[in-house]
Amino acid sequence: MRIITQRCELIPYEESHIPDILKMFREPDSNKFIQPLKDGGEEFWMEKLRSNLKKNEELLQIWCVYHLENKDFVGTMNLNEFADTGLDQLGLHLSRKYWGQGYGYELCLPLIEHAWKIRNLDALHWLYEKEHHVSGKLAKKLGFEPYSEIEKDGCELFVYRLNKNG
Repeated sequence: MRIITQRCELIPYEESHIPDILKMFREPDSNKFIQPLKDGGEEFWMEKLRSNLKKNEELLQIWCVYHLENKDFVGTMNLNEFADTGLDQLGLHLSRKYWGQGYGYELCLPLIEHAWKIRNLDALHWLYEKEHHVSGKLAKKLGFEPYSEIEKDGCELFVYRLNKNG
């Protein structure tokens, strides 16, 4: 299921997208606030990307984002369970070139609708490392509210929640 926004197209993740994702992972500070990716290298990343391919075959939960005008790789979006916690999360990982230009907000809105209408979820969660203030700001702009805090793999995370019916 492809999703079109004002500037981008979200395409279900497939193997042909791996080179674009790896290029993004190599960018300075790309994984600064994504603990599992921060300390991983090429082999770890490839293993994770292959695993995500299998998960996507079972249930569409990862999209790659391309710019409509220039066909440039913008980043990835996910709508999946966070690390066996039972929390359905919305997340994004943007290429550095697209930081701070409103793409996060634009891309999250249709996935929130997808969560309600297609996946029939009652709530979504936004998890982020406590130091990632930009992520918290976007969560609030999207209507997520503080819900809890958790620790995962030595990393303290804020958990925000958005309920389907307000």
